Amino acid sequence: MEILELGLKAFVWLISAALISKAFDIVENSLKIKKEKAIQEKNMTAKTAYDFALSVLEGITSATVYKIESTKAASIREAVKAGKEPISKLTGLSDEAYEEIISQLTPEIKEALELSIDKLELFIKNKIEEVLPTVKTTFALMTKAKDVELKEQYK
Repeated sequence: MEILELGLKAFVWLISAALISKAFDIVENSLKIKKEKAIQEKNMTAKTAYDFALSVLEGITSATVYKIESTKAASIREAVKAGKEPISKLTGLSDEAYEEIISQLTPEIKEALELSIDKLELFIKNKIEEVLPTVKTTFALMTKAKDVELKEQYK
């Protein structure tokens, strides 16, 4: 009888150990799935934050470059062409635009950009150069339209 009891206890112990092991596997798999889901959600959140930050940066960059083009660049460009100003005065406007853009970005926007972009300063300066042709063209068209309008008024 004792042998039967010992065998039964060993059997129960083996079954219990197997069930506990299976329970641990289930919990471990569940935690892995939750961790992967959290990582995916965090990545999606980070991507959404980056997309928003990039959109803000593009808007600020366009507005800043347009402001500088309409208030300073055109006249400096003419002065450089006439030999009245050095070219460095014109190229310095890029640094001015960069500083103005940086000052307008909130810490959260900067952080979202820095998480995805290694060299934020270079990225912003490239953004300035990227929007500059469009802004110059728009400004030139608006200036010409305004000149035509003024000529029509004073005929």
